[in-house]
Amino acid sequence: MPSFFDLQRYAATGIAAPDMTAFDKMRALAVFGGGTVQTMTGIPPLSFKSDGTPLISLSMLGNTQQTGTPSADNIIMPTFCGKLVGADWTIPITCAGQTTPVYLGQVSTVRRVKKYEFTGLETFGASGSGYVVNIMDAIGVALTVITDAICSHYQAESYSNVFNGAEFGFAQRSGATENTRGFSFSKGEFETPQDFKTYLAQQYTNGTPVTIWYVLATPTTGIVNEPLAKIGDYADELNSEDATVTIPTANGNNTLTVDADLQPSEMTITYKG
Repeated sequence: MPSFFDLQRYAATGIAAPDMTAFDKMRALAVFGGGTVQTMTGIPPLSFKSDGTPLISLSMLGNTQQTGTPSADNIIMPTFCGKLVGADWTIPITCAGQTTPVYLGQVSTVRRVKKYEFTGLETFGASGSGYVVNIMDAIGVALTVITDAICSHYQAESYSNVFNGAEFGFAQRSGATENTRGFSFSKGEFETPQDFKTYLAQQYTNGTPVTIWYVLATPTTGIVNEPLAKIGDYADELNSEDATVTIPTANGNNTLTVDADLQPSEMTITYKG
């Protein structure tokens, strides 16, 4: 728990003690600061008026880019890279491919969406007019409720459509055994499961792997090195409470935005104005 001095120093300078939480910061400003603690939620850019104290907290929800019908030439890709931008400053946002995750320092992420890249080494079985694979999911129980999923190269379809050979279709289903999640792909132009595996291996080698994002039955928390993603009402979330850096504000009017092609689906800030 931060000391009386730590609370007073944060209210006066915006310098937080290492163990200070967002609640501690709000308490410090409420007791020692002259402004009012306020919260704003919306889609960037967010405009607000501050007294110059650093943000108390910030969180962002993921998003997913999907334009047209997925194919090898028009893949789906959650994109959340770039920089958090304020008045005369920028802070890097985590981006796929980095060896060290960077987002306001080392920040815990609530991961609700999981990513799987196919390599062509998976074991497929034939089912109706399609091919079926089970993915180990390490959630401890067999899945009974099937949630939405998205695929980089294939359009999501109902299981019956995929089973009957809908072109470029895929569907999610429960796995046959505990700890598995199943995906069915329509046969399309592939005569055998091996033909499909060859295609998957080629895409993986080309740097455009067939990728699936799906909702976890139980969210996990940890530092990750992947773009944030969103499926339906389920979104990954990053927040600044555990950050190793402060997020400055100017005394007066501020505009906080994200320098990225795909904007967060939602951003929430708590500040002193």
